[in-house]
Order: sequence, then C-alpha cells, then structure tokens
Amino acid sequence: MSKINEVLEYLGKPYQIRIIDMEPVIYRKLNDFEFEVSGLHKSMGGCTLYVWKTVPHQEIVGIYSDIRNLDDLKDLLGFCSVKYQNVLSRIRVEREDQIE
Repeated sequence: MSKINEVLEYLGKPYQIRIIDMEPVIYRKLNDFEFEVSGLHKSMGGCTLYVWKTVPHQEIVGIYSDIRNLDDLKDLLGFCSVKYQNVLSRIRVEREDQIE
C-alpha cells in the first residue's frame, strides 16, 4: 500500500485522493474552504497542509508544513476544521484555560 493510501485510510471520510498540479494529494472540501495535504508521494520529509478559501475567489489562507506523523496531521486537520468553520462562535465555551 502506498503512503498516500495509508494516510487516507487513517484519516477516513470525508477525505479523498485528488490529483492537483499533477500530484496526488489528500483533499477535503469544507463549506467555503478546501484542505490539500501535499508531499505524501515523497519518501522522506514531512507533508504540508494548504488551506484555500474559495469564496468569493480562490486564495490560500493557511500553510502548515513539516508535518511528520499521522497523529499530528489528524489533529491539525481537526483544528483547522474548527478554526475555518468558526465553530467556537456557534457554541458556548464555558471554560477554556490557557496552557503553555
């Protein structure tokens, strides 16, 4: 099994493999945003998450690089899902301590 297929299996739905700029990437469409995980075809080094805003026009709004393990990638994708959907504005946060 290739590295990108292993990552896709680990992440599960709603992620999929797409070809973007002639490279296989992990992709997710999320409302007005698209997540693209690049660099998984390489045997060495970490991957990069690109976050694109698609409305009113397409522009890159986030680049997160040097992601070296699946747990970090999954946690980062979850964090970006919350951040770019502005989830915290739609729920009541009763307590959130700052940690360092």
